[in-house]
Amino acid sequence: MKIKFKYNGIFLKLFNTIQEINEIRNEVIKQNSDELTDLFFTRIEKTIKNYPLIEENTSLFLKQITYNFWNMLYLYYVQKTFKIERSKKTLQDFFNSCSRILEFAIYIHSKNLSNFQKIYFNIEIIEVCFFKHFLEIKIETILKNHKDLFVVKKDSLNNKKTVFIENKFKYIPQSKPMQEINKNNLNDTFWFERHFRLDDNQVIKIFAGTGSQGGSNKNNYLKSNSINYKDFDVHEYIDELNYSKFDYEKLEVFEENIETRHRAYQIPSLLLDKKSQNILNIKIKESYTKNNYKQYLINRAISNNITKNNIFLSSKVLNFNLFKTLIETLLKHKENYHICIILLSIFTGIQVKLLILIFTKTHKNIIFEESNIVKLIIKNNDIFAKNVIEDEDILIPIKSNMSQIYLPQTISDMAKYIKKKLQFIIKNKMKCEKKKDFTEYEKNIENELKLISKSLKKIINTSKASNFNNIDIKSCHKAFYNYFCIFHKETDIRILFFDNLSKSNEARVCYTAQQKRLIYFEFWLNEFYSKLTDEFSVAKDFNQGKDFIGSKKVVKEAAFKNFLLNLTLLNPKDFIEKVNLQMIFIRYALSILLATRSTYDSCNLINFSKKLELLTIHEKAKSITSSKRLIPLTKRALLLIQMFYRLKEEFKLTSFLPVLLEVKENEIKENELKPNSVNNFIEIFKSHPKYEELKKFIDTVDLNFGRHIFATEALINGFNREYENEFMGHYSKGNSGFGIYSNLEVKNYINETREFLEEIENKYFPKYIDIGDIK
Repeated sequence: MKIKFKYNGIFLKLFNTIQEINEIRNEVIKQNSDELTDLFFTRIEKTIKNYPLIEENTSLFLKQITYNFWNMLYLYYVQKTFKIERSKKTLQDFFNSCSRILEFAIYIHSKNLSNFQKIYFNIEIIEVCFFKHFLEIKIETILKNHKDLFVVKKDSLNNKKTVFIENKFKYIPQSKPMQEINKNNLNDTFWFERHFRLDDNQVIKIFAGTGSQGGSNKNNYLKSNSINYKDFDVHEYIDELNYSKFDYEKLEVFEENIETRHRAYQIPSLLLDKKSQNILNIKIKESYTKNNYKQYLINRAISNNITKNNIFLSSKVLNFNLFKTLIETLLKHKENYHICIILLSIFTGIQVKLLILIFTKTHKNIIFEESNIVKLIIKNNDIFAKNVIEDEDILIPIKSNMSQIYLPQTISDMAKYIKKKLQFIIKNKMKCEKKKDFTEYEKNIENELKLISKSLKKIINTSKASNFNNIDIKSCHKAFYNYFCIFHKETDIRILFFDNLSKSNEARVCYTAQQKRLIYFEFWLNEFYSKLTDEFSVAKDFNQGKDFIGSKKVVKEAAFKNFLLNLTLLNPKDFIEKVNLQMIFIRYALSILLATRSTYDSCNLINFSKKLELLTIHEKAKSITSSKRLIPLTKRALLLIQMFYRLKEEFKLTSFLPVLLEVKENEIKENELKPNSVNNFIEIFKSHPKYEELKKFIDTVDLNFGRHIFATEALINGFNREYENEFMGHYSKGNSGFGIYSNLEVKNYINETREFLEEIENKYFPKYIDIGDIK
């Protein structure tokens, strides 16, 4: 809504005949209002309600107040026209300063304090900028000539109160002043600078119109698009040279510390394994291992060779039309139960041996259930996290880890036939009445597998298309997964069967939470069957239900928003407490935005480029067999990382990870930030009404909770599997998704992953709360 329709306060009507005020007012009222301007209007109107202005008053001072009201809005819209506008945090700081200045001026005018007006507003022109004027008078006038004008005291609620000379007049600001930066001088006159943010470089630049064309009184302000890149907002942009350049000596010390920390479970590097070097055909001179850069080249060579040898090649999978011909051939022999079980393995992605164990009721985790709906019941307790503090206020409730797959009618009929046949054959071949002789039972199953294998080979050899060498009973179930990769780009977490997983897949699946009924698995089962047979078959009942299975660590959106809000409601007593709250805010927020692991090193921010908006993390930096993660950063992640670097620079921190500070023997010590240390720190807020909520969240949530959120969102929304693997760091043996042998487009990965993260961010982060709200 336009300002002229939104705002109807006193300043809209005052001095309509004065050109200087009219020109700037007319520029502003045609602009659209937004959240910040609405808040500004509300604050000023509240001030006027407390300290009424007399509309009939025609004093120069009231004209100056009116002009400044519109000029402050005018300067705000100047920023909105930049190619890249200033951050929300900076604009909030700007409006805080504006409202405080006007509040002070309105108070002086309302109380008719002419003596104070002469000191602080002694200018004889209407177009004065109060902020710029305060910058000029703050040292000479306030600190030297009028040192005793302000006496600052605290009231019972610990709010700042300013008391004028002889206690005749009391001025109580609506907001608290900023904390004093210079702790060596506790003179209360610092209140003036802090309250009006006169030391804030970004606010100064906005009042100066930095980045726009023309002077402060030119009408081309709002049409300007030029920008001076050196004056970009530090809330949005940090100088690349300061924060992206490596200090190699410090880096070596840092890496040595990591190696020491991990030494107990360190994997030997291939670089030191002469046998591996010979196998990979890499020759290494002894002197090379002492040179960091040469060692990097060696590691890259080893990584490339491993990647080349392990890369997935489409040639390993049959042409789909050829494979479909094989299925047509097998379907003609489905009265042979051996062929029928091969078909079932292909259609469901379940190994043949596993199917035999399921149908003979000897598999410990999967049950074949016959009722109106034929389904598989899967017990997943061995995959997902155990001993988790389950709190339904914070985490998605997981009542059990027993999932279900509803089989389509045609496949159900096939499964019933196999079950009946198998139980008869296996039991009749058992020599002992009771199943105590497990060796005999296993022997019978192996014999059955051999017969199934012979039946498959016989049909392949007698068929017209005999080029099916890649299909055997051990690998036929893999067609289910391989063709999914061909026909779908979305993450294969959606169809990974929650039993008999490889270690790498188990690590991925354990992060996810989904409906008890594995609907994504079923969708592909139905689609795959239709593609192979040109028939359509689905389960009769498709009632999904509301129960969840899987990860017990997926945090609810509202719980995380409430946690961040509670951090901003605490009242730190000094700068150490404030910094620690900011560090906690940064670390927990980045858990979602970076999908960090729970280890201390997993939030390492050293390899950060603000220019490219990228971060790389090598969380498992024990050897070259684990790859780095390339992490695209959202605007919120950039702001948080840049805030960390400002704190790091201000307090001369050595760590590149969020830490908790502690003062010991007049020195600031850095402590690891983890749930235990966070719990110990927030003990100082034990009397605060939000303490119990904060403690409950910290006790319940691990620092890798963001990985559980990301993986679950990827499963639900079908995010690109290659991008998911890259972002989560699930590539192994040194091969990132990008490199010499990669088909992936880095630009697409960055853009799509950042967009996906922004969707998660919009769900999990409050719109009106950020780290700047910690005061």
